[in-house]
Amino acid sequence: MKNKTNKKIFIIVLKVFCIFLVTAVAAFGVPVTAQHIVVEVDGVKSEVKVDGIYKDSLHNELKLGEEGRDFKYDTFKSKSDFLVDIEAIKISTKKNVKLITLEGDMQVETFAHTLEDFLMEQELAMLPTNAGLLGHADLKLATDNKSKLLSNTILKETLEHQDIMTEYIENPKVEIGIETVVQEGVSQKIRKVLKTDNLVSDLILFDEVFDEGKPTIIEKGTKSVVKAPAVPSDSVWDKLAACESGGRWGVNTGNGYYGGLQFSEPTWKTASQKVGLNLAYASDGTREEQILAATWLQNNSGWGQWPSCSKKLGLL
Repeated sequence: MKNKTNKKIFIIVLKVFCIFLVTAVAAFGVPVTAQHIVVEVDGVKSEVKVDGIYKDSLHNELKLGEEGRDFKYDTFKSKSDFLVDIEAIKISTKKNVKLITLEGDMQVETFAHTLEDFLMEQELAMLPTNAGLLGHADLKLATDNKSKLLSNTILKETLEHQDIMTEYIENPKVEIGIETVVQEGVSQKIRKVLKTDNLVSDLILFDEVFDEGKPTIIEKGTKSVVKAPAVPSDSVWDKLAACESGGRWGVNTGNGYYGGLQFSEPTWKTASQKVGLNLAYASDGTREEQILAATWLQNNSGWGQWPSCSKKLGLL
């Protein structure tokens, strides 16, 4: 009987103690436990002393605000809200980035740590071509590899027009001094993304060719303006041309000889330059110009330059 009474008393005392303990916890809260945790905020590590065991204690200590709006955990090993046994925590804070694009301005919220991370995250969505930066050879160098991304950073997209290049092509059938535009040029366009400091001091993050453009092409005449003297139509040169080419002064059959008097290229080059002509082939010259060069050649080398036809005409 006595044992039963003692047991009842023990149970009553235990219940009273439990009630007292619950009341104390409700009144005074969970005992505070101070601990040191390594916290990495936006890539910057520091050791923080936290007077508490919940994540809220860390929020308050770092003055982070509301999770999901002002910051987020990159790594948090515990599956609960307890800080106990946590050695290191990585946190990203929210940044507001302004993008000034060719299509308009926009505000972007991001938790990226660096410019590189942000550009990768966006995949350059602000660019019309949606060109991603994955594999971009100059990315790390252009962004200084890991330049820290700050809130209120301004990124600006520009399209720069380069000087139009000019190319010339020569036309030996057109007189010197006459130029004609055969293709209108279009400037090459370079698209750049810049980090800007109040739109005054810009740092180029990277650039790419947006439009290759094309050069202005101008045709310029190279035909000599030397005035060849008139020659009677029944001259010995006409008879020689009739024999050599059938009297066709502009003939170019691809046999290595050109014009009415069938000049070879090297012979024509020598003779034509001596009389002030600037023509690549004899077939590019007029009848009078070819006769002018032939006259110089005959005076210096004789009729033997045209051996077969000169014999037929009795010139040899």
